[in-house]
Amino acid sequence: MRQNDRVSPVSKPRKKSGSSARKPSRRSGSSARSARLRLPGLKEVYRAFCDAGPVFAALPDALEAELWISTHLGLLQESSPDRGAGLLAALLDLVDELERTGRPEACAMLHGLAAIGPAALHEPAASAADRMSAAAAHQGRSWPQPRWLDLLGQTTPGDCWHTMDRYGELEQILCTFVHRDGDRPHGILIERDHSWHGAAIDITAIDDTEGCRKHLAKAARKDGSELLPLTHTAAHHALKDAFTAFLAHGLASPARPDVHPDEEFFSALAFSVARSRQLDTQAPEGDQPSLAETWDEAARDALVQEYLASPAGVAQDTTLGRMAPKLLIRLSVDVLGRDPRRIGPATLTRIFTDALPGSLLLPDALLDEVPAAITGYYTWLAEQHLPRQDRKEVLRVLRRRTAALPRVLAASPQPLRAYIADIQQGGHDGDVLQAVIDRRGFVIPEPGQRWAPAGIDSEDVDDLDPADEEERALLVQEEMRARRVPRRLHPVHEVLANQLWLDNPPQLWSAAQRLRDTGLSREQVLDRLADVLSEHLSKVLQAAPDQVPGLEHYTRSLDALGHSA
Repeated sequence: MRQNDRVSPVSKPRKKSGSSARKPSRRSGSSARSARLRLPGLKEVYRAFCDAGPVFAALPDALEAELWISTHLGLLQESSPDRGAGLLAALLDLVDELERTGRPEACAMLHGLAAIGPAALHEPAASAADRMSAAAAHQGRSWPQPRWLDLLGQTTPGDCWHTMDRYGELEQILCTFVHRDGDRPHGILIERDHSWHGAAIDITAIDDTEGCRKHLAKAARKDGSELLPLTHTAAHHALKDAFTAFLAHGLASPARPDVHPDEEFFSALAFSVARSRQLDTQAPEGDQPSLAETWDEAARDALVQEYLASPAGVAQDTTLGRMAPKLLIRLSVDVLGRDPRRIGPATLTRIFTDALPGSLLLPDALLDEVPAAITGYYTWLAEQHLPRQDRKEVLRVLRRRTAALPRVLAASPQPLRAYIADIQQGGHDGDVLQAVIDRRGFVIPEPGQRWAPAGIDSEDVDDLDPADEEERALLVQEEMRARRVPRRLHPVHEVLANQLWLDNPPQLWSAAQRLRDTGLSREQVLDRLADVLSEHLSKVLQAAPDQVPGLEHYTRSLDALGHSA
């Protein structure tokens, strides 16, 4: 939800140009920090922040000052690939740079960082500000400070409210505050996506808190839910969980790298986290088992068996029909952070966009069976756990998503698809597929693990398709060149690779595993197998027409490999 009456944004500081640009002074307090930066590449960012001190000090009130700090911390967070240790290092550098300026407005900014920055920044920023003030007093300097300086971070929590949609997927939390002087009542509005770990997905600073509350109440009634009060303790834990989930999981899985927060999200993030800390009444959170503990293997298997014993489950008595529910439960718990019994339009969309494409690895022969297997399970789940009036939208989304799924899976960039795409009926059990991947991955390693000779881009080698016989031959040739295997043996290794890929004869893979178990490397195993194949081919070529050794000669030689003396 976007409120029109949120707090107006504060303009970003602009760096002055030309000779009139104000340069930070190198004067500092008696305990000045070393000029060595943790992240020297951000020096110009720190300089711009320091130069904006006059803009900050001229802001009209504490709320605008807090939002200014939050906005500029947000710019740093948004551009930081590491929102953990890397971000903290940048903020500590910023504290040191502000202290080194020796300016009164920099001292005010340090107070702002102590109030609005991450909890780990409070002590360094506050201590730096205290040192600057002490140094100024010691030198007899009078420092003018904004009249609102002592109000930074000094707020009293007011009412807190929340509403949840009918599917338990989208939660909105409104928390209200007022500064100690009673000026500028305001609030924070957080949206949590419970179909994605309960992460915060939208953050807004609110000016008209009563207008926002009425809007939430009206929208909740329209959805068939209601706006309910929250205690400060409950609100604190809900917001803490929402922010923690966002920092851990972002807004979507790595399969959707284009999904990320906008600038407004980061602008309000530090402010909202700081306000959430002020809701903490020190009341301990009740010991609740984690989702993974609640849905351990026994609980997951029980839900699977409940489905398979139902008429809907019996109707899907196929290999894929038995595999699908266990997979979907695992994806709900482990990928989405969601109770597997709770489904809704957003949860299904997450399953089909964030989870399935990167997790469901199937041969082409099974792709057309996927819609029925998944539809059967989710339709049963909806009938068991959703009121009748809430099923229509869920089933509509399900039909649309499952219809497109075979095409989505076929186009999936999963590198392992090439290793199992051609497996036919009888080889669709999960253990069988894994065995195929192990065998074919041994002869042609996965992308990122392949040999590439000098002068050849490894990405070009990784792009080759091992399922294509000609490209598989190129992969073998490139490895032979990289390993400096004599050219006369290249054709032998190509034949060997085809035999292992097709598992024909099966004695070949058995021999390879025995050799590997003796401690030989993959390359040593392939060379030993190539020696046996080369010897067999030589005998075939040299033998009289009526004395050509048959396949059994080759397989006997393979059977002799890898046995301990």
